Amino acid sequence: MRWVTEGAGDLVITADIPLASLVIGRGGHALNPRGELYTTATIQERLSMRNFMEELRSAGIRTVMVTGDQKGTAMAVAKTLAIAGPGDLCLDSAELALYLREHRWEDLRNTAVFARVTPEDKLTIVHALREAGRIVAMTGDGINDAPALKAANIGIAIGLGSADVARAASDLVV
Repeated sequence: MRWVTEGAGDLVITADIPLASLVIGRGGHALNPRGELYTTATIQERLSMRNFMEELRSAGIRTVMVTGDQKGTAMAVAKTLAIAGPGDLCLDSAELALYLREHRWEDLRNTAVFARVTPEDKLTIVHALREAGRIVAMTGDGINDAPALKAANIGIAIGLGSADVARAASDLVV
């Protein structure tokens, strides 16, 4: 990621995180609703993710969480992972539309979490950030993420199970 931190400064990474779709099982493993292993969620890994988010922030890279989950859940996770801090906002889909209509760009600049978003909202967020002069890297794994992945400066499809459409729309598959 060295190439990103040299002079970019305004890179915003948006992450589509399906929080409510994970169930923590035995041994700290997270399972999706079908009971398939999704990822591990041990305390050490959470601390590592928090440290990673703090490193991104100290490098001048801002991470914004974009999720379909409820505001309270999303903000709690964002604070735990150091994505959101004091003074950061969490907007839902309706609030996002209002802020964009009222041209409240400064409030969007302080938004760390977008909750209860639709696929259209994801695309709107990417466009708004790009229009504000940000370099946007968007992560996603589903068909509904494809338009935002394509619109971002850097679209990143996440996971072996990501949809073909998401992989095709992305610049990078991890």
